[in-house]
Amino acid sequence: MTVIDMDIHVGTHIDAPFHFLIDGKTIDKIPLNELCGDAFVLDARDEEIISEMVLIGGNIPQNTKRLLIKTNNGCWWKQKSFNQSYVGLSANGAQWLVDYGIKLIGIDYLSVANFDEIQIVHEILLKKDIIIIEGLDLTEPNQGIYEFSCLPLKMVNADG
Repeated sequence: MTVIDMDIHVGTHIDAPFHFLIDGKTIDKIPLNELCGDAFVLDARDEEIISEMVLIGGNIPQNTKRLLIKTNNGCWWKQKSFNQSYVGLSANGAQWLVDYGIKLIGIDYLSVANFDEIQIVHEILLKKDIIIIEGLDLTEPNQGIYEFSCLPLKMVNADG
């Protein structure tokens, strides 16, 4: 028998609301239809932080529900130590996503939030049941709309 023993938040993973909110949804309560469908890939490789202004200038199509942010974070994956200077969302960027109606946000590193605002960014998004997917490999797609599928393991009462 094979046994896997690891943290749930490694590699590509979903942060369920329960990860930061005691009364938030667990991973098994997230409907699969919210994890599949059209997604817009935003090319933000030239940015140091994903702020409201970056998102406003990103030509994100109206009615976009799933947004995947491609940054220059790919360079950090081969390092053995965690790098705190990765590109992530600012609090005002997270609030812009809420106001714009985004339902799913994905990014190409271990946190959707910039290092200095991890707690507040996650709370802004997760309080509105916005699904967070971290650790995506976005090296190939260019900016545009793609068919997206994310099918997590159904682990009862898990936070990711």
